[in-house]
Amino acid sequence: MPNSSWGPDLNFGEFGARMPGPAITRLSAGATLVVGDSFAIGGKVRDADTWPAQLQRMVGTPFVNAAVGGFGFDQTVLRAEDLLPRLAPRFLLVETRLEDGISITRMNVREGAPKPFFAIEAGKLALKNEPVPLGVDTQSDSGWLERLSGFSVVARYAMSELRRSHWWASPAQQSSYVLSEAEAVNVICLLIQRLGELRQQDDIPVALVFQYGGRDGIATRLPWEASRARIMGCASRERLPVVDLLDALRSAYRSDASAYQRLWVMQDNGRVYGHMSADGNNLVARLVFERLFEGKATPIATP
Repeated sequence: MPNSSWGPDLNFGEFGARMPGPAITRLSAGATLVVGDSFAIGGKVRDADTWPAQLQRMVGTPFVNAAVGGFGFDQTVLRAEDLLPRLAPRFLLVETRLEDGISITRMNVREGAPKPFFAIEAGKLALKNEPVPLGVDTQSDSGWLERLSGFSVVARYAMSELRRSHWWASPAQQSSYVLSEAEAVNVICLLIQRLGELRQQDDIPVALVFQYGGRDGIATRLPWEASRARIMGCASRERLPVVDLLDALRSAYRSDASAYQRLWVMQDNGRVYGHMSADGNNLVARLVFERLFEGKATPIATP
C-alpha cells in the first residue's frame, strides 16, 4: 500500500504482519513475535523504520510485526493467543500505548465498530462480543463540533485530552464504554496473568513494552498514574519483564525540548504530537535491545 495514510510505504504479508521492507516474504517459524497497536505497527514511518524492523537489524534474527492499529490490550492478547500456535515464535513482545490500551479495553464498540471485550465473572475473564456482531456504518457524517471547527486537528486533540471525544463524533462513530477504568485495569491484570501462563505453556519468554503519547512525556504526573502503577505491579507479580518508555521520554524532554519533538511526527505546525518518528522508533528499539537482549541474538531468559 504505497503512499497510504499510515505512512510513505506500508507492506503486509501473511496474517497481516507488516514487513520490515518492501519485499513480501514468508514468515519464519522461531521468530520474535510482536503484537500491539499502531505504535508498534509504525504509523507514519517507512517499513524499515518501525521499531520492530530496527530491532530485527540490531538483534540479527527474524521479527514478525503482527501489531494492529487501534487495538486495546484485550485485543492484543487475543491476537497473540491466535498467532502463537500458527507461528511458533521463540519470543513474544506485547506492546501497548498504555493509556489507549486501558481505554480501548473498556469498550465494546470503538468508533462505531463492535469489538470483543472481557468482563469479569466469578473472578475470571469472560470473553464477550465473540464472534463480533455486525456494526453500524462507520462512514456516517462527522459530528456537529467537528464540522463547526472545520475538521481541525488541534480541536480533535483538545477533545481527546479533555475526554470529550463524544462531543466530536457523530453517534455512529462514537465509542461505547462498558467497563470503568478500574474494571479495565482488573481485566488487564488478569490478561497479564494469562500471558504468564502462556509463557509456561509454550515455554517462551514473554515481555511487555509500554509506550506513551508525546504529551505524556511532558507531563510531570499522568492523570491515570494510579492505573499505570497497578498494571506495573501486576506485571511484576507475574515476573514479566517490562520495557516502559515513560522515564526515557521525560528525560529526553528535559534534556532538549526541540530534540524531543523530533521523536514524533508533529502535526498542525508542531502543535500536535502524532505517532513516533523514525528517531522515536529507534529510541524504542534501543531500549528494548538493551533491556531484553544482552547485545546478543538470544533474549534474556525469563525466570
